[in-house]
Amino acid sequence: MVGQGSVHTSGQQAFEFNHIGYGSTLALMLLSFVMLLTLVQWQLRRKWVFHEE
Repeated sequence: MVGQGSVHTSGQQAFEFNHIGYGSTLALMLLSFVMLLTLVQWQLRRKWVFHEE
């Protein structure tokens, strides 16, 4: 999975290699990516659900 690898890399950079700023940046980039995907899915949900009236 892409997400697990990204989280592992972020934690590894922050805690194993002592690059706190770089690890934080990776974590924020992952958060932004997940938020963007969530917003896109939220907007497209209207096309996937059919409501009879």
